[in-house]
Amino acid sequence: MSFTQIGPYRIADVIGTGGMGTVYLGQHVETGEEVAVKVLSSSYSREEALIARFEREIEALKKLNSPYIVEFYASGVEKEIYWYSMEYVNGETLSDCLERETRIPWQKVIELSLQICKALKAAHDAGVIHRDLKPSNLMLTKDGQFKLTDFGVAQVFATGKLTKTGGVIGTVEYMSPEQAQGKRVTKISDLYALGAVMYVMLTGRPPFTGGTSVEIMQKHQYGRFDEPNKYVSEIPYWLNEIVVKLLSKKPEDRFPDAYVLSLRLKEVQKKIALSLQDRTRTSEKTNGSFHDTIELNQDRSVDFSGTMMRDLVKNEVMRENEPSRVRRIFGSTIMLVAMLIIVIVGGFYWFREKPLLAKQKFEAGIAIMQRAESEDWLKARDDYFLPLIESDSQQGQNEKWQIKVQPYLNRIAVYSLKRDLLSSAKRNRESIHTNEIHRLLQQALRALQIGNTFLAHRTLTALSPLIADGDRFRIERELVRQILEEVKPNDLLIENRRKFVSESLQKAKRLYGSGEKDRARKICESLLDLYGTDSSVHNVIGKVKQLLAEIEKRKIE
Repeated sequence: MSFTQIGPYRIADVIGTGGMGTVYLGQHVETGEEVAVKVLSSSYSREEALIARFEREIEALKKLNSPYIVEFYASGVEKEIYWYSMEYVNGETLSDCLERETRIPWQKVIELSLQICKALKAAHDAGVIHRDLKPSNLMLTKDGQFKLTDFGVAQVFATGKLTKTGGVIGTVEYMSPEQAQGKRVTKISDLYALGAVMYVMLTGRPPFTGGTSVEIMQKHQYGRFDEPNKYVSEIPYWLNEIVVKLLSKKPEDRFPDAYVLSLRLKEVQKKIALSLQDRTRTSEKTNGSFHDTIELNQDRSVDFSGTMMRDLVKNEVMRENEPSRVRRIFGSTIMLVAMLIIVIVGGFYWFREKPLLAKQKFEAGIAIMQRAESEDWLKARDDYFLPLIESDSQQGQNEKWQIKVQPYLNRIAVYSLKRDLLSSAKRNRESIHTNEIHRLLQQALRALQIGNTFLAHRTLTALSPLIADGDRFRIERELVRQILEEVKPNDLLIENRRKFVSESLQKAKRLYGSGEKDRARKICESLLDLYGTDSSVHNVIGKVKQLLAEIEKRKIE
């Protein structure tokens, strides 16, 4: 396929090729902005199923808004050439990085995995399952940021399937067992793929290999893999356990979502930092006389009482080198037993208070939600409500907290959408950077900002029927309802509007009667353009349409 321009973009070099198409480096002819342009292969342009899959990729990207996912710009069809443009990432794929480096240090793997979690959370929140997460679909910028790409086999929640029942789609080395069996995939299937990506980053090899795709798929379903720290001994135990859990055969044995996984990864960072600080303090106190030989990957004691007992042992060794009164007091067996009892009793009360802490989190979140809309609402979501939902799955409470916090999460989702739209409006972003529903919402919000409540009301009133059904636009529908409540016209404004439209109609009639048909026609067209969808002047607009039809009829005659 050869061309020099497609849509508004001049085509330069080939960036990459895949099973369905080719990605080119393009440049906007007016703005000079560099973009990536993906073009469906000409051999597929007559295959309805593949065209549908290409269009599904476009629809998936339109729904996504995250700094960790490539941004969609525009799409089109020219002479049976299907294309879309997206953000150009100046960097390399994770595959390229691994080919050069073989494997990545575990500290960096945690940082990169947290970025992938954010990308997956944004996709899953928008109702999109990627289904083909792998190193070649992860672009790494020069400043070390991941960008998730290639939603060609993504599945959008609540949409019809484009593959037959029992069909298998994806890349076998990173495919979940349920995906390999042709079963329904969920967001947890993406987490399995992330586990496989983390495995290859840590060890330089995927968890399962084989001579054929079928052999690898069977291993995903029934085989056992070697744990990562068998190949790289310095991998911390906690990180090793996370990867093993992600690669569980049963979806219910993995983490429930990307957000919960990100919390676990952050816990690993904190645990390691605390462990290193503790060793540093011990080394300084003993002036090198005490050598801590416990390795991170062997330290499996993570509970409160275990940490205290380890400290007691260290203190005992130090006191052997400190002949003092303190040593004589704390060196006694009675004192050590007493301290152990304190630890046990303290641990008992610590864990007994956890249900109360959950209730306190809920109350703290509600207290924030009682304030005016602000960034604090996002804090209520991330610090209080979502951890409560996480506790449901951990404690098997059948969505006890999910039911309580969901109404607040819905309100936060509406606020978050409005905030993002207003932020984009301030930056004067072009409409091609978002979907059409969001563009219209953005237009209404922009009108409100400049005081044009009528335009905002007209836009949202016309938009309401288009998003009235289904769950896809639930958040957008609620935002429309809220704004319409705020800008509901009062009786005086409606009366003034009716008077103005009626007077304009009478003027058009007079002009028409005096032979000035063009001026009369322009007035009618302006009234229809401005008030055609306004239900408050519906009757007058009907008369405007009648007059315009009569003018057009006479023009033909």
